[in-house]
Amino acid sequence: MTTRASRILAGGALVAALALAGCAGSDGGGGDSGAQGDSSSSQSENTDSGADGGEAADNGGKAAGIDLKNPPKAIATLTVPGVPKGDTTDTLIELVKFEERGKLLMAVFRVTPHGTKEKTNLLVVNWKPVLLDPVNLKLYESVNELTSAWSTDLVMNEPNYVMAGFAIPENTDTIDVGVSREGLRMEGVKLP
Repeated sequence: MTTRASRILAGGALVAALALAGCAGSDGGGGDSGAQGDSSSSQSENTDSGADGGEAADNGGKAAGIDLKNPPKAIATLTVPGVPKGDTTDTLIELVKFEERGKLLMAVFRVTPHGTKEKTNLLVVNWKPVLLDPVNLKLYESVNELTSAWSTDLVMNEPNYVMAGFAIPENTDTIDVGVSREGLRMEGVKLP
């Protein structure tokens, strides 16, 4: 199961890396920005070499196309309360980037879990990103291959970057961004 899950995560990371490589030139970066993969593929890197402050310590930022020296301001925020006896006291989720890529809309989130343990994963927020158009009553589910897996490692008490890919919503200029299976969402977010 672990080998199969690793292969699935690696395949998803490859698709996400290829999608990110398509826009690497827009920020003046080189063509290798997608080579890191998404944060789900870098979880072993974070475990192995995060202490040396090297590239693995970026918590998914480089793969998400984030300038870590000048991180973007939040477009929308949501605080997810922790569960009793869980890993976290609460988790701050910030939507920091919406970007159209052809027929896709890529969303980048900054997730900061607060707690006493060293690491956790996206399961703490029951990760299932969706877009909801409340006017036209349409739900846009995230594309699995372009979305960070719920098992993605998160460093506690630090910002971590994760992604989700969607079909571009039609006939609306604002959308609600859902982040969990419980229906927690950021309302009235302006589309690019």
